[in-house]
Amino acid sequence: VVPTNKPLVRTNHPDIIYKTEKEKFKAICDEIEELHRV
Repeated sequence: VVPTNKPLVRTNHPDIIYKTEKEKFKAICDEIEELHRV
């Protein structure tokens, strides 16, 4: 095994499970709207 040259930058986020596809895409749109406000 070759060691990495740089430390890991990845952030591990918890999994999110939605009941419906519509609910999933609404959550995506809500997050995009929130990020655009910032």
